[in-house]
Amino acid sequence: MRGYTIGEIAESGYHPKPEGEVKNVHVVYEDNGCVISNRCLDCPLVKCHHDFEGSGQGTTIKRAIEASWAAGITHPRLAEVYHGRPTLLPPSASGSVRQERVERILQMRSDGLPLTTIAQRLSLSYSFVQRVAATYALAKPG
Repeated sequence: MRGYTIGEIAESGYHPKPEGEVKNVHVVYEDNGCVISNRCLDCPLVKCHHDFEGSGQGTTIKRAIEASWAAGITHPRLAEVYHGRPTLLPPSASGSVRQERVERILQMRSDGLPLTTIAQRLSLSYSFVQRVAATYALAKPG
């Protein structure tokens, strides 16, 4: 049995009418990507974060990254974007990501930003930012 390409089916004029809503098959969809990748076709996730249920984009991205790590994918971009529990970071990424976060916190703190602002900008908990700042003796009221 010979298979047909979508182009051949479109040229033949055969357009089956599914029950319910008819979708336009001639729509050109833009591939704008997301925070993980500039293009969906280049994304390292095993399953798109839009396919996960959650209360917000950050929650679905976190779940998609955790699912990818569970499947054995260790793309460096996943660790950069991940803002979940640090204990869930894979061993190959945990040290470098934590060090980068600490360096960003210290840089922002040395620039005079209050701890609450740093926590909000980096999507981290206030207590984590406070612990890092206190560990490096940079904690000031803020």
